[in-house]
Amino acid sequence: MRRIRVVFLMGLFLLLLRADGYADWAVTNYPSKTGNMAIIYSVVNLDTGELALIDGGYVEDGPQVKELMDQYGTVNTWILTHFHEDHCGAFNALWSNQKDRVGRVFVSAIDPQLLLKNAQSWDKTGYLSSFLKKTSGDKKITSLHSGTEMNVVGLKMNVFLAGDDPVVFENLESIWNNCSVVFKLSGRRDAVLFLGDLQDETIGNYLVEKYGAGKLRAEYVQAAHHGHWGSSTSFYEVVKPEFMFFDAPAWLMNGTQFTAGKLKKWCEKRGIKTTDYRAGATTIIIRSSDRYDLSDIAEITGLRDMKYNGSERKTGFKLRYKKNLYNLQKTLGELKEGRDYTVSYSNYVDVGTAVVTVSGINRFSGTLRGEYQITMGRKPASVKAKVRKNKVTVTWKAPKRKFRNLVKSVQVQYATDPEFREDVLTKQVGKKKTSTILKLSKGKKYFIRVRFAFEAGYSKWSKVKKVRR
Repeated sequence: MRRIRVVFLMGLFLLLLRADGYADWAVTNYPSKTGNMAIIYSVVNLDTGELALIDGGYVEDGPQVKELMDQYGTVNTWILTHFHEDHCGAFNALWSNQKDRVGRVFVSAIDPQLLLKNAQSWDKTGYLSSFLKKTSGDKKITSLHSGTEMNVVGLKMNVFLAGDDPVVFENLESIWNNCSVVFKLSGRRDAVLFLGDLQDETIGNYLVEKYGAGKLRAEYVQAAHHGHWGSSTSFYEVVKPEFMFFDAPAWLMNGTQFTAGKLKKWCEKRGIKTTDYRAGATTIIIRSSDRYDLSDIAEITGLRDMKYNGSERKTGFKLRYKKNLYNLQKTLGELKEGRDYTVSYSNYVDVGTAVVTVSGINRFSGTLRGEYQITMGRKPASVKAKVRKNKVTVTWKAPKRKFRNLVKSVQVQYATDPEFREDVLTKQVGKKKTSTILKLSKGKKYFIRVRFAFEAGYSKWSKVKKVRR
């Protein structure tokens, strides 16, 4: 079985730059905000940052889709599998105000009038009518046809069904679902097959007969019609997926009157991994090579800030697979320094931000960067201030012997402002443990604090002492 990389994430992937010249792609499935079944996918080229969208869910899912658009700036390609409200609703809600940010839109080649004529009680025709009104005459809208091949954000797209195959018209009662665009997105190593809302088993058989196992084969598959009333298991046996998306909430997956749960159990018996909306947003990585980029699969954890002591301060850390990164740890084993990655440090002596860099080797590429702070944590302790006539004697405790030689001088600061913003005076007193402040005004309250000066910077200020002349 080929290696699978699946990440459960709440949020979006950061753009990654690949040094080998090949891209990886993040394909992410999002749960609908409505709690109902819907198709909402993004496809991001992790090298160029180009974004493609597939469907988008209901009108209520529009804000989530717009967040994706805002994240990546523009939409290179938007594919609408068909015209049910849980697929084109968000598109309709956004198109009027966002169409300038969209490069091209692909839809099924089905005749819209045929859909309207054969609409059933559950086919809400208003969404199709709205789509036609909003996009009338728009040159960005293009119908897809069976057999079309094209490039979508760097992936090869093969269209297997697009509403113009005779089999689509054999059951006019279900034509709204059966006209779904069926297509595959392929990289160098992996592919994902989208089945839309195919409803009749006969169409699955038709696709197998027309294209054969070789063209339909895909590691990742979006289950037809959300896993319910879709293609037969014999179709999936031909495709041989390693992972299946069920675009469905718990009530559909668990309901005994639905078939999605049965299909999920069928997948489990055959070792096919699955996900549904209960897992949150789910991302797969379509790979370009046999190497794994550390930026895709791992993260640095456990970094601790260090205290300055004049020498190298290398913090400990752990390199772990990203949380809920499905099955990869079992496949690849624990990540080990020297075999899988090397470690280097920079800026790790003086006070400031230190950096640890983890670089992949052998079967891993890419780098991870972690930051931690080197701080002057040793501030003066036991500070006392004693008033005698018109002067104040300030004393403090020196640092421990092993740090004493690192102290270059001591600063004593005093002011009438408790926030030390106005009328502030500072005395530099060498390495002493005492200092005298003279000529204080009678009747005024003074605030006094002390800190150590090191070669690399200053310690924190001591606690503030209050005195009255």
